[in-house]
Amino acid sequence: MIPVELILLGLSPIFLLCVAIEFYKARQYYSIKDSLNNAALALLH
Repeated sequence: MIPVELILLGLSPIFLLCVAIEFYKARQYYSIKDSLNNAALALLH
């Protein structure tokens, strides 16, 4: 069985890609500082 930590590590680039796409499509609602902070906190989790 694959460890959960390995699965989360493998999905991290997909998560970052989704955040980048969402930021690009809805720029007027997001600030880059908040988006980077949220991504960093999610990756640290």
